[in-house]
Amino acid sequence: MALVLVEVALWVLGLGTPAPDADAFWSRGFDPQVDYLVPTDDGGWRTRLFGGTGRPELVIPPKGDRARVLLVGGSNVQILPGEALEQELTELFPQRGWQVVNLGRQGYGTARVALLLEQAMALEPDVVVVSAGNNEFLELAFRQELEARGGTPLVMRLARLASGLRLFNLVLEGVTGGETADLLDTVRTEPDADTDETRPKDAGDPALLTHGWEQARATWDEYAQTLEAMCRRVREAGVPVVLCTLLGNDFSPPVLSSLPPDLTPDEEERFQQAIAGAFTSFPIRWRAGFYPPVHLKMRQWYYGRDNEPGEGEASWTPVLRPLSGPLLLTERTAGEARSPEGAHWPPPERWDRHVVLLLKAMERLVARELEAGDADKLRRSDGHLVEALEIVPDHPDSLFARGIIAWLLREDDAVVADWLARAADADRAPRSANRLSNGLVRAVADRVPGVTLLDAEALYRKRTPNGLLGYEILMDACHLQPGIRHAYVRDIARAVGPLLP
Repeated sequence: MALVLVEVALWVLGLGTPAPDADAFWSRGFDPQVDYLVPTDDGGWRTRLFGGTGRPELVIPPKGDRARVLLVGGSNVQILPGEALEQELTELFPQRGWQVVNLGRQGYGTARVALLLEQAMALEPDVVVVSAGNNEFLELAFRQELEARGGTPLVMRLARLASGLRLFNLVLEGVTGGETADLLDTVRTEPDADTDETRPKDAGDPALLTHGWEQARATWDEYAQTLEAMCRRVREAGVPVVLCTLLGNDFSPPVLSSLPPDLTPDEEERFQQAIAGAFTSFPIRWRAGFYPPVHLKMRQWYYGRDNEPGEGEASWTPVLRPLSGPLLLTERTAGEARSPEGAHWPPPERWDRHVVLLLKAMERLVARELEAGDADKLRRSDGHLVEALEIVPDHPDSLFARGIIAWLLREDDAVVADWLARAADADRAPRSANRLSNGLVRAVADRVPGVTLLDAEALYRKRTPNGLLGYEILMDACHLQPGIRHAYVRDIARAVGPLLP
């Protein structure tokens, strides 16, 4: 009774007004009892994916005669141009009207995608396109960080329930100065899409990820189970599903290379000596960007230039491997730069210095121009890596370095691809797809009737030089370059169109 009186008094005084979508903010997309889609007065829907943090929500009109294509996934889905997909569908299949609803959300792992998709079935989609799996370990780190800051599931649930009380919000304003988001800052583990006019902190700090291979495998098992449950749920509603394999950057170094806990002190010492020998033998001019590894993030292509660019950098265009076929023919759109080799970039004057550093390293790597003595140095470095891998056979950084050396020594493309793929497979906390995760996607597509597989990985390996995916088409470990997004929506359109009469 006392609480009721306090709430009434605060209402009269106009104090402690609950923030819009406060319950969605506190739930962080993990709570199935929160509505992440709410009906509007005209019979449509509005999303509640950003929890009142100021980012624009999506307004979805009522279902009409047009075929509704629903896209779900993480940031790689969110950045896809929905209007371009509608245009491609209309050009390829003009007998139907088309409407694309993009519910991609940066930072969402498959568990949160599945929760959102369950609610999104109320949108009456005619086709659902699922592309998820790049954020499984970011989401794991996100959960760990929330719990480390006191955000256990119980605390988050209580905060969500209390967020509708004026007393709770009044106290919260006093504690945080009105900035609720500061209380449990999610920017570290939920990187912004390139449309945000912010410069968030580092995302997915490897220090947060302390697990080893057993934890990694358990995470992938959960991923496969969730992905299959999503597809079966949609198919039970009689809706076709397009399930996509994911693209991973072969030249992006592994994120986490933890050592086995059962190494003896002698083994660890010998391993570290071998790694040191590999580093010192590796030619200096190829170390930049790889020793220590640079892990680019999408925002660094858009919100850079915190330091003054060096002379000529503002107009410098990298020369990487030439693209061909549909990737070369993709037209440049507003706000993009394009290299003579066909790569589409954000404007170079906006690039972060780390982008410039890594692309210059990639230029040298692509050229594969050896100076006197380089081949011997590379072979000595490779010999030390062999020693290291005899002690820790699945050490991701060592496997990756062997792939780079094989590339520089012009070994067969299949040999290079295998070393780089083994490194990605062994990564304890990958930010992109690997053979394991894409194999799980293909297996789900085989098991669930009525699921169409868009094998993007296989398709784009055929389209890229050497069958290796690199920075010509990817901005970081997994996000598509702007021009490639337009080519990719055409591939989606070709997979979606034939599914409807």
